[in-house]
Order: sequence, then C-alpha cells, then structure tokens
Amino acid sequence: MAALPTAPKLELLSWVREPHTELQRHAEQALYLARTHLVEQLDHSIGMELPVLLVKGAALALSTYPTPWERAMSDVDLLVDSSRFLALIKLLKRKGYEEVQPQVREHSRSLLEAVLLPPAPMPSIPVEVHASLDKVAPRRWPFYRLWERGESVGNGLLRIPSLEDHVLLVAIHLASDEFAHAWGLVDLEALIRKGADLKVVEERARMCGASTALRLALMALKHRLPAILSESDLPHGVASVARARLLSKLFDPSTWPVSKTKPSLGWAWIAKQAALRDDPLHFLEGVGAYALARALDRAPSRPAHAGKR
Repeated sequence: MAALPTAPKLELLSWVREPHTELQRHAEQALYLARTHLVEQLDHSIGMELPVLLVKGAALALSTYPTPWERAMSDVDLLVDSSRFLALIKLLKRKGYEEVQPQVREHSRSLLEAVLLPPAPMPSIPVEVHASLDKVAPRRWPFYRLWERGESVGNGLLRIPSLEDHVLLVAIHLASDEFAHAWGLVDLEALIRKGADLKVVEERARMCGASTALRLALMALKHRLPAILSESDLPHGVASVARARLLSKLFDPSTWPVSKTKPSLGWAWIAKQAALRDDPLHFLEGVGAYALARALDRAPSRPAHAGKR
C-alpha cells in the first residue's frame, strides 16, 4: 500500500460538508454522546443472548474516526445473521423498543431492514436491524466469521467488525446505494488510514462475490485522494468485456456522483445492481425470493376465522 502521511483530520471531511461553527461542533458532540449512550444500552440489552455487529456510522465513529463526533449519521445500524433477524427484533421489543410499521413489510423486511425506536429516556435515535448490507438479494456472508473477527463493544455479544471486514461492508453498502453516499468514501479513508489490509479485503471480496463493488468504491476514493492508494491496491475486477462496457456506461468513478444515471428504484435499480454483482445466478435467485416476499406483503391479510366452520 502507498505510504500515508499522518493527518489529524480526514481529508475528505471538507469534501462532504462545510466547516462547522462552534455551536454546531457542540451539537455534534452532544449527539455523539447520545449515540454512545445508546450503543452502551444496546450492548446491555443484547447481553449474552445473540451475536450482533455494530456497523457503519456509529461503529466507525467509535473505532476509526480521529474525532468521533465528526462522523454525521441519523441512526445506529446493527447486523445480525439472517437466521436470527427476527430473534433480535423480538429481543429488542422485550426491552421496550418499538418497531416502526412492521406490518408494511412483514415478509420482506429481512431483505431490507427493520427500524426500531428506543424506549424513553434513551435518546430517540432510530436503530436499524439488518440481515445484510445488500438490499433485496443478500450476498452469501459468513456472518459468524465476521463476528468472531470483531472487537467487543462492551461486556455483551455486540461487536464492531475488523478493519478489513468493515472496508468490505462499506463498499457493498456504497454499491447498493449506487455510490451516492458520500460519507462512505470518508469511511473508507478512515479505515485505510487506520491500517486496513486491502489484500485481505480483496480476498474476502472474491469469496462473497463483491470484487467489482470493491474495485469501483476504491477507484472512487482514489480519484478524490490519489495518494491514499497505489494502483496495486486496487482489486482486479472479474467483469467480462461486455460487462465492463456496461459498467462504464453506468458508472464513472472519476466523477461525483459516480452513477451516470439518476438514482433508481424498482426494476431499474435491480438492473444496475445486476451489473455490479459477481454472483449473477445467486443474485437472480435473490431477486426472485424478494419478489415473492413483496407479493406476500401486498396480499390481503386473511381473517383469523377464515376457513373455520
């Protein structure tokens, strides 16, 4: 990896936001303390019942950012194995958390996320529960290996992913968001400056079919911070010539936003995600499973007495 100069601040912070006033800095610090308190309470609530990962903003602020309250965010993200998704929601509800509109996506929310609000007097910061940071069609994640490699938040089973796993999680989330989430690039800068081994990241990306997503995310970072990565740090893509041409029509890492088209929804989003995936058959299977789940979401609920005589 290219030698990195030591810096008291992350260089991309000035790219994602304007300099803050003293009052804004105090507000940031207060919000950071509130999030930290919420994370401590989450660790206590989860206790020794379920292995859970704290990911993205709150986790990176606690573990990676030189000045933690400078990482802006609006929620706290938890990642759990898909087989324990509902168990974690039930556990948090027993602790007083309230799920936001669970009936709207009863069958498909594990393929997106569930949002819960903490009980009073905890800070009213949404907690998002994820079974994957992919949307619609989750990649094959060895969740428990990620959890085993993670660092404990406190005395319970809540952990923060390793630097290398977090780089990959951030890259996958960026790809799912069509590389529109500017803070994702700041997160990558923070993780790399902290010492993430990109060769390890590349190997793990290959194992879960995320090499293309990782390459585009790191290329976008390098175009904004040329000195942070050498060419050898960029993972090799696995795209065929036809797929490489398609990707070049959809994304340009040298520009911002990276996507050449407007943010997509529905089938247009699925088509763009298909170009980013290195596991096309698995992706198509996931899309089919999601379509079925959404059909079940929309189906009229059957009265409890239906079918009885």
